[in-house]
Amino acid sequence: MLELFLIINSVLLLLIYFQLRKNLKGADAHIAGLDFHLRKYFASVSNSVNEVNAERHKEICNHLDDISHSTQRTAKILSEVNSKETIEEQYEKNKPQWLPSPRIVD
Repeated sequence: MLELFLIINSVLLLLIYFQLRKNLKGADAHIAGLDFHLRKYFASVSNSVNEVNAERHKEICNHLDDISHSTQRTAKILSEVNSKETIEEQYEKNKPQWLPSPRIVD
């Protein structure tokens, strides 16, 4: 990709040189065409990278959701096995130590 970029840069510099030295009208069309194709190429590369990143992000989120559901089920099973209280009852019982104490403002 770097070689392609260097070749295109050298061609652009050569066309610019010819345009300045001989004032060729055809050089403008060539430069515009190369510019258009370069913009199109880099836009497609950028879009493909963004698509790959979006797919990877979606896959990671799905894995994290699976882990979260498994963890919730495991916590529920362990709490049922280890105690007779439900998770809600344990939360209500231990609520004061999990939540910050309210401050009284004078």
